[in-house]
Amino acid sequence: MRKSGDRIRVDARLVSVDEGFRLWSERYNAEAADIFEVQDSIARSVARAMEVRLSGTSGELTLPGQTADYVAQELYLQGRFAWNRRTQEGLEQAVAFFEQAVDRDPDYARALVGLGDAYAVLGFYDYRSPGESFPLAQDAARRALTLEPDLAEPHATLGYAALYYDWDWDASEHEFRLALEADPTYPVAHQWYANYLVAMGRFEEGLSAMRRASELNPLATVAAAAVGWVHLYAGDYELAVQQLDQAAIRDPAFELGYLWNGQAHEALARLERAEELIRRSVQLSDGSAISRAALARVLALRGELQQSQALLDELVREGERTYVPWYELARVRVALGDMDGAVAWLERAYDERAHSLAFLAVDPQLHPLRAHPGFLQLLDRLTLVDVAGAPPS
Repeated sequence: MRKSGDRIRVDARLVSVDEGFRLWSERYNAEAADIFEVQDSIARSVARAMEVRLSGTSGELTLPGQTADYVAQELYLQGRFAWNRRTQEGLEQAVAFFEQAVDRDPDYARALVGLGDAYAVLGFYDYRSPGESFPLAQDAARRALTLEPDLAEPHATLGYAALYYDWDWDASEHEFRLALEADPTYPVAHQWYANYLVAMGRFEEGLSAMRRASELNPLATVAAAAVGWVHLYAGDYELAVQQLDQAAIRDPAFELGYLWNGQAHEALARLERAEELIRRSVQLSDGSAISRAALARVLALRGELQQSQALLDELVREGERTYVPWYELARVRVALGDMDGAVAWLERAYDERAHSLAFLAVDPQLHPLRAHPGFLQLLDRLTLVDVAGAPPS
């Protein structure tokens, strides 16, 4: 498909994979605003060429939740592109694109799903506070389901919010299963369900689900890198490094992959390499709080206590005027040997409903806290004691 100004040209071909023969081809020229008519025409032509009988009488092949507004669809596609970047700038841009799409067509269910996903991931990456981001995500997903009850995508969004904001483990798994029943090929549902499985300590199932997500969307760097993240939480640090190195080759600008890779090297006591990778994450994320907290942690482990404390103090001061991820800051205090302080900041994270608390029972960086009474009480409030297992004696 080519576009020049307001004109589009589509070259459509139907080819036999076994023999390499072209069975059918046709060229379409139209105004961009007529793209949906062109899509319908191509669909009918291909169906006739394949001698497929379409059900119904109209012959239209329209996905549920779509729009008849060409501009709204363009805005939706731009929103998804920005969303897949997973940067703060990209996610904020995605919100704007999806909101514009919904403004043009209030019944555009997929744009509402996109809006919900953008808010949800803003909350996951701590770019917005949980109390702001996740309720907005839930609202958009529920509006989408009202318009299109059979859509898979809104259930995945609701499962994500139930996991990270409501801490309702049963509801989260239920929503993910509804999403996968509605569309077993939806990669995001597999990816987010894998997150749930990891949080519940079900690492083999989580790895299988994350690999399936990557298979279904092989161009998505986040899913490929997240396979390494599952290995990290399962304690398979060498496998995590291998997977994350491959993800970096695929997309050298994907900052989260460097963060996870640095954490895997940290777990392997390769602290110089860990610092190098995490500094790259800081650079690519424009100094996100998560990446700077990770840097403060690895500096503490390297014995650079003054630098670590200075960076931690900077983040604390930021917390006086904006949202900062206290869960991540608590990890730094663990590295500094301040276990009581770490638990105090985890309590603060609990009060703010920090999404990372979903992983409290399985986070390898918090293992030194597993015998701390305050940590055990927090696990109990989150009903994650069984996931964590018995603390060391």
